[in-house]
Amino acid sequence: MPVEDKVKINIIRLKNVLPENRTIKLIYYIKPIIGEEEIKTTGNISLKQQGNILLAENIYAEDVEKNLCFASSSEKIKSFTGNKKSFIGSGDIASPDALNKISLNNENSIGQTPCIAMELEINLKEFESKEIVLLFGEGINQEEIYKYIEKYSEPAKAQKALQEVKQFWFDKLKNLCYNAIKM
Repeated sequence: MPVEDKVKINIIRLKNVLPENRTIKLIYYIKPIIGEEEIKTTGNISLKQQGNILLAENIYAEDVEKNLCFASSSEKIKSFTGNKKSFIGSGDIASPDALNKISLNNENSIGQTPCIAMELEINLKEFESKEIVLLFGEGINQEEIYKYIEKYSEPAKAQKALQEVKQFWFDKLKNLCYNAIKM
């Protein structure tokens, strides 16, 4: 998490160790609660795709800001779902039915128990390595969300943000430890 922005950045490193091309299905799953509590948001979260971004909002929120949640990736989103029941099916969170489907159903979450699940299809050539960036965050509007995606969706930019966060915490803890020793 960058110090100044409301976005969670995941950097995943994949490596094909075989002498053949491979295609990997990667699913990013989030259980959103947009508001005070899960009971008040269930059935009220709208999930829609705009390009390579999934936007989620609590459409009936009255007592909270109407911030948008988003999920995105450095890779193209192949499919998505906002329906937790469709995603889990008769399985469980450790082994959801969605893993055995050709693609997710691109379903909104209105009236459903919500989730945000996006499927990526990653093609790796023989012995190829690749970094994938997954983003999940919140913005006050779409402009702010686009700013976050521009700022963090490329692997090099995400790595830079990671180094900045590590340096921030190193500096904070260094001063804290130094002052503790002086006492």
